[in-house]
Amino acid sequence: MKLQSVLTALSGVPLCLIIVGCRPPDAPSHGHSHGHGHSHGSGGHAADEAQEPVRFHATVWTNGFEVFAEHEAFEAGMLGTLALRVTLLETGRPRPTGAIRVVARNDAGKAFEHLQARPATAGVYLPRIKFPSAGNWELSVRINVDGQALTIPLKSLEVFPDHDSAMGTTAPESPTGVLLSKEQQWEFETQAVPAGRRTLRERISVPAEVEATPGRRGAITTPISGRLTAAASGPVEIGSKVSAGQVVARVQPVFSEITTRLVEAKAAIERERIKLDDVKRTYDRIRKLADQGAKSARDLQAAERELQLAESAFQAAESLAKAYASANSDLLAGRDGSAASVALTAPVDGTIVKLAEIAMGEFIAEGSTIAWTLHSDPVHIHAHVPEALMPRLTNVLGAELELPGASLPVLRRSLGRLVTFGEQVHPSTRTTALIIETPNSNRVMRVGQRVTVHLIVSESRVALSVPVEAVIEEQGRKTIYVQIAGDTFVKRVVRTGIRDGKHVEILDGLSAGERVVIRNANAVRLAAVGGKSIPHSHH
Repeated sequence: MKLQSVLTALSGVPLCLIIVGCRPPDAPSHGHSHGHGHSHGSGGHAADEAQEPVRFHATVWTNGFEVFAEHEAFEAGMLGTLALRVTLLETGRPRPTGAIRVVARNDAGKAFEHLQARPATAGVYLPRIKFPSAGNWELSVRINVDGQALTIPLKSLEVFPDHDSAMGTTAPESPTGVLLSKEQQWEFETQAVPAGRRTLRERISVPAEVEATPGRRGAITTPISGRLTAAASGPVEIGSKVSAGQVVARVQPVFSEITTRLVEAKAAIERERIKLDDVKRTYDRIRKLADQGAKSARDLQAAERELQLAESAFQAAESLAKAYASANSDLLAGRDGSAASVALTAPVDGTIVKLAEIAMGEFIAEGSTIAWTLHSDPVHIHAHVPEALMPRLTNVLGAELELPGASLPVLRRSLGRLVTFGEQVHPSTRTTALIIETPNSNRVMRVGQRVTVHLIVSESRVALSVPVEAVIEEQGRKTIYVQIAGDTFVKRVVRTGIRDGKHVEILDGLSAGERVVIRNANAVRLAAVGGKSIPHSHH
């Protein structure tokens, strides 16, 4: 018998159809009976009981469904079972409920329909069909989805005039490969999708943490012992926004404490003044020698830094002494009828992220921290690059941060900057630091968050690719599994190219449009190792 596959689908709807016949005698056993035979009345065909009936199979992928059909040869006027297994392509799961309608039309234009109200079990429909006459019949399945009737062209089959011709027919050779029944595929949640071409840019994925940029963390610490009181604007809370220099609390020192601190502050001014004078003299001497060529530019720069540090220390000592002097005057004069206090101010702009467990009115010791601030815009993405990958990162073109449910660009032409690609390898982790500074105005990234950063190291190109989950390492070779029929898979050894996040380029071993197992491919691999599939029942 010659079977014709339906080559024309609905206009604009992609269709993939495979029709196969019985397994050759030396092929691995499928482990279950394909179809349910057909009724021949009370007399039956006892003489032919020993003869194995011919079975036919067809698989079609279209309109969001995979339909895998199995049946024995149909005889005109006799009931036969058409076993249909319907899978949702989007999820790889069986269609759980709902009716289907089988439509048959012959060459003479005669047609009939059979309504199957529900599946026998999830995904398995077992319509019993009687063809009124012999000849070629075109089959299709109609499925209602959200009020829309979808037609799935299924196959062309020959209906035989009698039992002898049905038993004497032959069928096309079945494809050989790894057998995994649809019930097993559903149980293991195996899923296959067509391989396609997509735009790829090589991405190297490495672990990273989100960190605050230098100088964006602050601690509000008291320089003196005393009683903690609220600022005039009221106490701050976790989440409060503060500006650099903003008073967030005050400390009321005892008289003896502030007097002592004032004396110490004046002494500190004198010490810093003497140190500043010494640094100035050293700087002047090095500058003259540099002008004469006796000192290098680096020596002069070092002297300038020392001078700047000395001047800053002197100014800080003066400011502290003025604060103590003002507080001491207030205390002596009883200004505004209130006790003198020292203001505790925020060192940088930011948000209060932590408060010490100190109540207003409690006594706090010198050096106690009452609050911590953080400014998280911009942030640093601190990536840890294994030393084996370092040679591939000579030209980082961009970077994307993988967050739950989203991918966020953090480095590109007009966004972010590469701060550093470390000069040394950590002795124990064997990684080097790569730090990217990037804006975080919407606060999507949280300081301390562990993330994955995808570093872009090549320009884009269009190439055949599959999800990385599809590729399995077997004995040092990269392999994939391709679905060639509803229950049949073949193993392919492939050569891979660049990796773009969740997709990898396939250079050899696969063609566009072939259906690649992307989820739980190990179930297929184990079936291949076992050499057979677990039996299932058609109920």
